[in-house]
Amino acid sequence: MNTISLHFIHKFSHALLLAFLSCQFSFGSAKNVDVNMTKASKSPTAKEGKTEKKEKLPATISPESKHFKIQLTLNGFIEDTESIPLSVKSFHWNDLKVIQPPIHGKSVGKGDVLLKLDDQKIKQQVESLSHDLSMLDADRNILQVEIELAEKLLPLRLKEIKRAEKYGREDLKRFQINDLPFEKKSVEMNLKRYQDYLLYSLEEFNQLKQMYQEDDLTEETEEIILQRAKNDIQYMQFYVESAERQVEEFNQLRKPRSLETLRGSVERENLHFQAQQKTNPAKIKIQKFQLSRLNKEREIIIEKKSHLNQDLKNMIIKSPANGTLYWGTFIRGKWSGTQPFLNKLQKGGNLKAHEPVLTLCPGNKIRACINIPETHLPSLNTTKEGKIVFMSDPQSKYSAKVTRISTTADSPGTYTGYVNFSLPRDATRPRAGTSCNFSLTAYEKKNALLLPSNVIFTEDHDPEIQYVFVLGKSGKVKKRIIETGRKTAKVTEIIQGISRRDKVLKEKPSS
Repeated sequence: MNTISLHFIHKFSHALLLAFLSCQFSFGSAKNVDVNMTKASKSPTAKEGKTEKKEKLPATISPESKHFKIQLTLNGFIEDTESIPLSVKSFHWNDLKVIQPPIHGKSVGKGDVLLKLDDQKIKQQVESLSHDLSMLDADRNILQVEIELAEKLLPLRLKEIKRAEKYGREDLKRFQINDLPFEKKSVEMNLKRYQDYLLYSLEEFNQLKQMYQEDDLTEETEEIILQRAKNDIQYMQFYVESAERQVEEFNQLRKPRSLETLRGSVERENLHFQAQQKTNPAKIKIQKFQLSRLNKEREIIIEKKSHLNQDLKNMIIKSPANGTLYWGTFIRGKWSGTQPFLNKLQKGGNLKAHEPVLTLCPGNKIRACINIPETHLPSLNTTKEGKIVFMSDPQSKYSAKVTRISTTADSPGTYTGYVNFSLPRDATRPRAGTSCNFSLTAYEKKNALLLPSNVIFTEDHDPEIQYVFVLGKSGKVKKRIIETGRKTAKVTEIIQGISRRDKVLKEKPSS
């Protein structure tokens, strides 16, 4: 064999040896290598095939047996159970202008002045009501006297009207029986008298005329006497005519009209009497109604004046106890802050009656109000003791216990838990409105079998069915139904379905 052939064989052997060593190093560093693999086959080609098969196995994880604990942390606020909301208790007065604002955060004693309101206008209103009350009392007194007088005069007036009605009937009867016949006789007698006077004048004229024919009187004298007699006849004829007209007028006009007028007067008196019998008592009744209305108005004015006097006293708000004064209100320990009340509680600000704007916190009895999502209610049914941390002192923890949970939600999906706690003597008491956290162990189990929550899957048609994928000894992947217990965002407790020896796939197989 020549030199070139030997050199070629030497280089080929060297390259083959390097390739074999490289394959051995890669196969030994694989993650899922089988330590019990048969060592009989030392062929480079067989080892390369085994390495390629192990690299295709999916990544797995085994369940771990650990001490499993679920810690629940709920936030809330410190509540002063003796806090007193303060507002202006005004019944009628609405002009509530601040002239002396309260001081936020001030420590006050019982009886200290917290807030003053402008009381000048309400004082003027009280004085005006007093004047109205005096005027009304005067009207009432006058009306009472009028009612008493009307009640006493009523029977007298009814008697007087009845007497007038009686006199009217008597006058009508007398007019018909006496006056009309007498008046008729009078006009007739007057007519007869003038008729007689006319006859006398005619007779006298005829006698004078006959006498003058027989005596020796001059013609001039005769003419004068006869002319006078003629004039008397003319006068008497006129009087007779007038009397006849009076008789005719009496019979045709005066008699029927007088009779009708008198009868109408009698009827009017009768109707007036009947009306007075009804209206006079009704007038008295109306006066009594007016008096009753005045009495009611008087009661209203007295009540309004009383309320305004009480409102006047409430223009100054005094502290009902010792404590710290806060602007705003507290709801389940949560403070409203001062911002909503800046314009109202400054000098010149306007308040609304019965609107809580201040809170007095004595600070003797405090507790925590925590927000409990309804999903955590079952946990608090078994465990109520825990630790509380105040944000004003986050380094300290104190023992605490949930004493009561609201029976209804205070906001959608959230209930309120009331937590009592005890503090050491040297500890600083948190103020009302301080935020806090209450922590408790919601669930605890030793030697719990745990898996990461992201390796557990659910059926699409039934989310209650949970399963994992397990890698068998032969390398075949199997789907296995499991039963789970409590879980957190990271791990889930396994009740049954797998054991610690099982290898669970980290990811869902593609097929």
